[in-house]
Parts: sequence; C-alpha cells; structure tokens
Amino acid sequence: VLIHLGVAIILFEGGLTLDPKRLLEVGGPVRNLLTIGTAVTTVGAGAAAHYGLDLPWSTAILFGAIEPPGESPDAVRGRAGYADALYQLADSLMQLGNYAAARTYYVELLRLPGHPFRTQAISGLLNIADRTNDSEHIDEYYNLYTQASGGQVPSDVRYVHSKSLFLARRDAEAVDELSQIPPGDPFYLRARYLIGASFVRGGNLEKATEI
Repeated sequence: VLIHLGVAIILFEGGLTLDPKRLLEVGGPVRNLLTIGTAVTTVGAGAAAHYGLDLPWSTAILFGAIEPPGESPDAVRGRAGYADALYQLADSLMQLGNYAAARTYYVELLRLPGHPFRTQAISGLLNIADRTNDSEHIDEYYNLYTQASGGQVPSDVRYVHSKSLFLARRDAEAVDELSQIPPGDPFYLRARYLIGASFVRGGNLEKATEI
C-alpha cells in the first residue's frame, strides 16, 4: 500500500510541475527508447536464447519478443500479436523436441482470452502428452478440445486420444473412439489396426479377423 501511495504522489507532483515545452525536447529520446530500445532488448534476449539454449534464430527471436528482460508479464501480454508469437514459439519448440518448454507456452496460450489458437494449443498439448506417454493429462486435454471446438473433433486429435486409451488398456473406450474415424480418412487404417489389436488383447479373435 505504501509503495502504491508513493508512486501516486510522485506521478501527481510530476504532473503539476510538468512543462509542456519539455515534451518537445524529450520526444526524440522517448521515441528511441520505445522503438530502438525495444528492438535491442528483443534481439539481445534472442541472442541469449540462441547461444544459451541452443535454439534456432527464428525460435530465439520469438523467445526474445515474448520473454524480454525487464518488462512485466502484463505489459508483454498486452502487445498486439502476442498470442500469435506465443503459438509460433510453442509450435517451434515442439518441433524441436523441447516438449517441456512447448507445454509451458501452450498452457500460457490457454490462459489468454480472445485469440484463435485455443484448439491448436490443446492439440499441441495432446500431441506432447502422446509423445511423452503422459496418460495422466491426455483425457483433460481432450475434454478441453471437445469443449473449445464445439464437439467437432478432427481425426488426428481423435486418434491421438484413442491411442492413449489403448495404451492405458481402456479398450472399450478406445474402440468406441476409433470407430468414429470414417473410411477414406488418413487415420482410418491406423484406427482399424488398433481396433483389431484391442479385440485380440480381449480374446475376441473372431471380431479381430473381421477388421
């Protein structure tokens, strides 16, 4: 409370003693701080990420824009294009196999309101859970995806969830999900294979031979 009060007093006093002519004199340096200073900070943080974390330059610059040193998280989140940069960074990290960092940024993306990347973020989390055998969270992510997409679940997402169910030996649920992948779909043959494997594991060889 004392800190907030002190800041309020300083700003109030500064406003009373402000000389409008001084604004013209300091306009240039302020502009440079907001443009050149921001660019230097972004590049510097990106260089640190490139050499320190061994990230490609494209990913490192995104990291520098999203995690600039010395700026508050709220200020960074308020920037235009922040959600887009966050998604691109998370996706790049996942492609690089840095699943822990990618998961962090996908989760951060889910906390942000009003952007078009919600289903992509959940899909990314599902794929990370699949690749890291994280069966504990995959149902949670799948339910989030179903809610966010209004029940319109694409086959690749459905297959990832079904595969997790199969590996967890939840065969009846897996077969039910896999049966919803239609013929001609790129994931149809994989789905039929897992359905057959589920029947074999359950001892139902007659149904397995029909697949």
